Amino acid sequence: SVQLLIGSTAKYVDTISECQLKDEGYCNHNLKTRVTGEGAIRLCWHHDNMADDSHQAFSIARKNTVRHGLMAVSRQLHGEV
Repeated sequence: SVQLLIGSTAKYVDTISECQLKDEGYCNHNLKTRVTGEGAIRLCWHHDNMADDSHQAFSIARKNTVRHGLMAVSRQLHGEV
């Protein structure tokens, strides 16, 4: 399957070092990766508790999946990026 060829999107998202729902408000320093039906998103504990069914969170998760897929294809074609 394609997933076996490109690897886990969650593992890619694990490398993101800040909350992807970061705003001007509070962000906790502890991060986690939330896997959704759209992909995965990196969130601080605060935003993870607030982001249930957030359209913005699902949109970012989808973008992470696309970005991860494109990077994996580039690695397959050209070597490490």
